[in-house]
Amino acid sequence: MQEDVDEQELLHKSQHTLTNDYLSIIMYDQFKGRGKWQGNDGTGVPMHQFLLSVIRNRPRDMVKLCTAAAEQAGNLKAQRISSPNFDKILKNYSLGRLEDTTAEYQGELPKIKELLLGMAPQEKKNVAQELYFYTTEALRKKIKQITLTNRFRFADGNIATEDELISFMYKISFLTATSQNDDGMLVRQYFEVNQYLSASADFGFNWEIHPTYR
Repeated sequence: MQEDVDEQELLHKSQHTLTNDYLSIIMYDQFKGRGKWQGNDGTGVPMHQFLLSVIRNRPRDMVKLCTAAAEQAGNLKAQRISSPNFDKILKNYSLGRLEDTTAEYQGELPKIKELLLGMAPQEKKNVAQELYFYTTEALRKKIKQITLTNRFRFADGNIATEDELISFMYKISFLTATSQNDDGMLVRQYFEVNQYLSASADFGFNWEIHPTYR
């Protein structure tokens, strides 16, 4: 189906309207995944919630994610994109974003790939999500373990401290700053929105490895 769309008109529509009038035409309303994507009742989460959680606040990520899932659905002659279509491409999507990030920022930190791969969980926990959340102190400890086998220097030759590596990973959207509001809801801060957060000052935030890289 082809249809002319006024981009300016779309920008003034609510998320609810966009989902009902446009998104539901090309993909199912719910994403039925595992873990936090199972939803409270086990029926999944709204598709737009899943999509926004696995892009790095960058429109190009959305294009790459949905294009890959659409190709997967097309290969199966499906009429709409479904959860299994996304499941099938998520690993390659994640690897692709890792390669993009490495290529984009290697000029600043030559051993960036070793750093990001070193952040992979080494232990098992009852709740998988806990593997990707850190207090600042726990994150410093994790990085210290990585630096036992790799010495990270910035392009100017200076050795990177643990706090500098945290700030670097926050800047490139590998890490997201998180906190809980008064209602217990998780609040996320991205570098593009708040560039002043750092590990060296206590802003009351913890850290999360962005779902894109998991």
